[in-house]
Amino acid sequence: MTSSNLQILAYETTPLGDLCLRRRELLSRPGVVITEITLDLQLLMSSYITVSERALATEALSRHQGHELSVLVGGLGLGYTAAAVLESERVRSVEVIELFGPVVGFLRDGLVPLSEELLADPRFGVREGDAYATLGARSEERWDLVLIDIDHSPDDH
Repeated sequence: MTSSNLQILAYETTPLGDLCLRRRELLSRPGVVITEITLDLQLLMSSYITVSERALATEALSRHQGHELSVLVGGLGLGYTAAAVLESERVRSVEVIELFGPVVGFLRDGLVPLSEELLADPRFGVREGDAYATLGARSEERWDLVLIDIDHSPDDH
C-alpha cells in the first residue's frame, strides 16, 4: 500500500455523481487490504464484508429447484453476487446488467478482486444498461431467476 493508506484505482464522473474505485488497508486490521466503490463519497460496495451479496445468491438458488438455470443479476458492484451464483453447478448462465459503464470497465480492466475469476467463466456475461428498464421492456429475454443488487437507478435524485 501507499504511505497514505489509500490508492485510487479509477475515478469517473457519471450523471449520478463521481464514481471512485479505491483500495486501502484497514487501519484496524493491518495487512487486510480491501477494495471499495463509492459514489459521491457514499460507499456502494466493499470487498471487506460480502455476506449480503452471497446470501442473495444462495437464498435465491435454494428457492429454485431447476437445473440449467439462466440468472440475471441487476448490478455488478465488485461481482460477489454473480460469483456466488456461479458457484452452483445448476447454473447455465449469469448475465449481469450494470448501470455504470465505468464499473463494467473496472471488471474488464482487472481492477476488482474477482475480475479474473468472473471473466474466465464462460457462463458469465456483463453489459452496461438499466436493469429496471430491461425488466420492464417487452423482450424475448427470459431468466429463471432475477436477483436485484442495485443501489442506484437513472432516476435517483
